[in-house]
Amino acid sequence: MQQQAFYFISRKYIYDVQQVCPS
Repeated sequence: MQQQAFYFISRKYIYDVQQVCPS
């Protein structure tokens, strides 16, 4: 469960970064 939460947060973080600085 800990790993799943980390995965979810990581995806959200990457999504937010892409929104700010789209590649």
